[in-house]
Amino acid sequence: METERLTIKRVNEQMDVVLNQLLENHQGLIATGLKVFGPLNLMTLKLLVNSETILMIQGKENKELLGIIALLREYDSPGNIIPHVWEIGYFLLPEKRHHGYMTEGVLAVCSVLKKKNRYAQIHALVSKNNRSSQRVLERCQFKMVGMNDAETEIWKR
Repeated sequence: METERLTIKRVNEQMDVVLNQLLENHQGLIATGLKVFGPLNLMTLKLLVNSETILMIQGKENKELLGIIALLREYDSPGNIIPHVWEIGYFLLPEKRHHGYMTEGVLAVCSVLKKKNRYAQIHALVSKNNRSSQRVLERCQFKMVGMNDAETEIWKR
């Protein structure tokens, strides 16, 4: 998908260059909500891109990697996917922040998801101290609806 300034596409296991760039920013990967058991390495990341929807955000003109958006499925206690429910997480490279890229990307991803699944419920978990992420969600029509724990806010769209 494309926006005015961005190209957003799904990451796959053959994209070693992109995967290695993401590994260089492994804290950002974890910040998206991806669950990793054991070390985060190239093999683990390849498994994740096969099981979850991980989208890379690139500049439309220069194709430079700016960050990622993860759309994660929710599971019930037996391990079944909960229909129509997604958690969205995102990470922008530090030097690319405060230019509106993530707001543009999240709006586009949420819009496409809602068009494909009109029952889609999208939520995000955000640290109560992460004002930048909260602003992205506010601009993308999310509302803070409660606390997951003492440190984490739940936002829904």
